[in-house]
Parts: sequence; C-alpha cells; structure tokens
Amino acid sequence: MNMKSFLRDAAPDTVPSYRDSPDRKTHNKWLSALIIPLSEGFRAILNFAVEYYDLPKNPCNRVKSIGKKRADEMKFWTLDQFNEVIECEEHPGYHAAFMTLYWTGIREGECLALSPKKVLDSIQSFDITETFKRKDGEDIFDDPKTENSVRVVSMPDFLYQELKYYMQALYGLKKDDRIFFFTKTALNKELDRLAEKAGIERIRVHDLRHSPVALLIELGYRTHAIAKRIGDTPEEVDRTYAHLYPNKGQDIARELSRHQNGIVRDAAPLDDDGEVYNEKEVAESLEAEHVFHDLKVV
Repeated sequence: MNMKSFLRDAAPDTVPSYRDSPDRKTHNKWLSALIIPLSEGFRAILNFAVEYYDLPKNPCNRVKSIGKKRADEMKFWTLDQFNEVIECEEHPGYHAAFMTLYWTGIREGECLALSPKKVLDSIQSFDITETFKRKDGEDIFDDPKTENSVRVVSMPDFLYQELKYYMQALYGLKKDDRIFFFTKTALNKELDRLAEKAGIERIRVHDLRHSPVALLIELGYRTHAIAKRIGDTPEEVDRTYAHLYPNKGQDIARELSRHQNGIVRDAAPLDDDGEVYNEKEVAESLEAEHVFHDLKVV
C-alpha cells in the first residue's frame, strides 16, 4: 500500500491494519520503544494532509492511541513517604543523589553527569548541559534529552548545603569529576533496598521525577514554571500531570482571558498569580515547605 492510495482511501479500520502489518511485527524488539513517537508522527502527517492536501478528515482521531500513558497509574512518593525512605539511607553519596533527584526533578542521567563545575555557587543552582550513562563498561556523556533540557535549576538551601558538604568530603575531587560515581542500575537497586526497609511501595528512580512535580503542583505552581524547571514542554507537563491539577479549568479560562484582545506572543512564563516566573522563587518555596514539614513532624 503506497501513501497516496492510503491517504485517498483511509478509514478508521485502515489505520490499525496498516500500523500492525506483518512486516512491522518482524522488526527487532527495540522498535517497541519507537511505537508511540511513530504513531504520533503518523497522526501529525495525516493532520498535515487534512490541512493542505484536502484529506477529508484524519482517521487516526477515531483510533485509540498506542501506548497511551495512564496518568491515574503514575507512581510517586509524597514528601512524607520520601522522608521515611531517605531516613533509611546512611551512605552520604546515595543520600545526596536521592535528595537531588527528589527536590529538583532532574533526570537520572542529568544527575549522574553533575560535576563541581556544574554547581553554580553564586546562585545555588545546577547548570544542566549533559547526561551520563554507562554502556558496555564505557562511561558516555551525551547531550540532554531535548533542547528544553539545557537549563539552570535552582536548589533549596538545605540541598545546596548537603551537596557542598558531601563534595568537600570527596578527596581529590576535580572540577570535571563526576560528583556521583555510581550508575543508574546501582541507584535503582539502592532505592529498592531503601523502599523495602522503610516499608514503602517501590517506585523506580525515574519516578522520583514525578514526585517534585506533584509537590510543586500542591504548592500552586503551574505548567510553565514546572516545565521550565524539569526540562519539558508545557504541553508535555499538561499531558502527563493534568490529573493532578484540581483547578485546571480555571487556569484555561485565565489564559483565554489573556488572549481576548489578540494572541499573546513570546510572553514570559507566568505562575498561578500571574507573576513572571522566577526559578529562584521555586527553590525558596521548596525550602519553606521543607522547613514547614519538619515543624509539622516535630
């Protein structure tokens, strides 16, 4: 089936038969990692055909998405749960790594790529410019996942102080050395051990990324602020975390009001109160939440 005839004769029942053809199933297992982006790309092509090539409608719109994320099944730890787990950690390196992951929302590879020169003392922030992985025994540094992933992420003061204390204890640490010398596999094994010891339901290290997002939503931050901090697009944050926003309808109405007299272009990201987003303020909010939580526990 060529693309021209497919576009001419496309119908809802054509789409699944095309994407699930025998030829597709003969590909290697790694192709499964591309199913979702290929499906969404195919949907976008048909949308383009609708707009510019007189395709009556996009048949993909009537077909269930492949591998749709189940937001209601997302796993993350609340601050109480995380504190129970982190109290079981005695290794200073793992403790600092898990604190970094939880309180900043950076990705595993971004965390493991951190070096002293990536810690910006003047503004107590991380300069995220690369990611790390170990493959076949070789240490590989690569560009971050997306363009949005290159960013500066502020730290709450308590995290900055712990990290500086930990780095000072690393003998001979040079500015280009990795701060956390373990791998993703080691991180996941350690987190599993801690969760079992604390009696808390296990989550992956990657899921720690969801936890600060949930916390920031609870603190009142909205899509643009969170997307900028975690290195995602606002659209991805909406798609992944929309179920955590209790007042999303009001947010949409507020955005529509801003556009009433014309499209607002290149506007600075706003937080929930309509103020220009400030990364430093996010860190201060997290610092206050950490202190307030400790007071509640006491």
